Amino acid sequence: MAHAARIGLTPSAPSQGFSAAGVVGRDVVALLQDQFAARGINLRIRALANDTVGTMEAAAYKYADCSMGVILGTGTNAAYVERTSQVGKWRGAPSEEMVINTEWGNLNMQRWMNSYDRAIDAASTNPTKQTFEKMMSGMCAEIDPRSTRDRAEIAPRCPRAERSRGDT
Repeated sequence: MAHAARIGLTPSAPSQGFSAAGVVGRDVVALLQDQFAARGINLRIRALANDTVGTMEAAAYKYADCSMGVILGTGTNAAYVERTSQVGKWRGAPSEEMVINTEWGNLNMQRWMNSYDRAIDAASTNPTKQTFEKMMSGMCAEIDPRSTRDRAEIAPRCPRAERSRGDT
């Protein structure tokens, strides 16, 4: 077999309306490698990161002092570099720094939601979950709910994208 090309992947799905049955709890890289092999595609995955970490790493390639990645799109998230000594939960191999993927879209912002935010949340497939993401991302960007006078317009326009993350 010829030398396999090495790739890194930064998928943006499955969080935005995409799902794959039988994947939760399984090694995604191994599943992808199996499918590449089955199709005769000679690639070897060397890195897998979500879109937020991938954004930070892509910027760091050009700007060595980059230490944060932020996604403001259909969803929202942030990742940053932290000293491992500052991560109390860390029980892995020793290292000076590590990347923290905040998944901040999951922040519970119900306390700060206005009536428009509550209408969008109620129209979603996951009410009371990922309220920060709903309040600030582009998922419901067809309208500007804070400038709309007729709240009845909100619910039908807010997409009902299914979430398939194991952590939500």
